[in-house]
Amino acid sequence: MSNFLGIDFGQKKIGLAVSPGGKLAFGFKVLSKGPGFWLDLEKILHEQEIDLIVLGMPLKTSGEKCESSLAVTSFKKELEKRMKNIKVETIDERFSSKEAQRNLTKNKQQDDQEAARIILQSFLDLNLK
Repeated sequence: MSNFLGIDFGQKKIGLAVSPGGKLAFGFKVLSKGPGFWLDLEKILHEQEIDLIVLGMPLKTSGEKCESSLAVTSFKKELEKRMKNIKVETIDERFSSKEAQRNLTKNKQQDDQEAARIILQSFLDLNLK
């Protein structure tokens, strides 16, 4: 069985979700982008025995890339460089943040985790039928 990590990228915070076994995704944690970020992420990937990372890619409503897409693409390249043994996939995340806000209260930290959960669950539903 494979274990998956979903990532909702933000300039200051990164929402994480996990899926042990690849059926259901669960909100996991929010990491701050600052000193120690990459070490914290590497530790999580190791502890959770992650086989695949699913990264949300923000797109315009039309499906075209936007300014935020460039930041996510840059983050993806750095992620692949640092975590060489783990494959990174992207998935359209156009409405994940809005859906997360509808699903939860006003707790922004929970919203980041929930957006990551939605991103990962969407990937699982589309690719692992």
